[in-house]
Amino acid sequence: MPPETVVVEPGSAGGSSSGGGSGVDGTATSLDIKAMAALLIGLPEAEATDVASANGWTMRVVRIDGEDLAVTADYSETRVNVAVADGVVTEVLSEG
Repeated sequence: MPPETVVVEPGSAGGSSSGGGSGVDGTATSLDIKAMAALLIGLPEAEATDVASANGWTMRVVRIDGEDLAVTADYSETRVNVAVADGVVTEVLSEG
């Protein structure tokens, strides 16, 4: 039986299980993040942060209202970098 991955529908901080790859420690793998990151688009920043956290990964805002923010160059395979405009996630820019 494959490991379970939490899949959260937009507009919901809860989730349901779906077959998919997750890390040994239960956190989402990079493949999961790429597949699930699209769920963040259109959500208010706070709700998107909750969705990311519920899935075992983190969200980092790297652009607000068109302005790039200074961020560290470290890499985390369980993090997505997003753009936010008017308090809503508009784009997933990268993983890491």
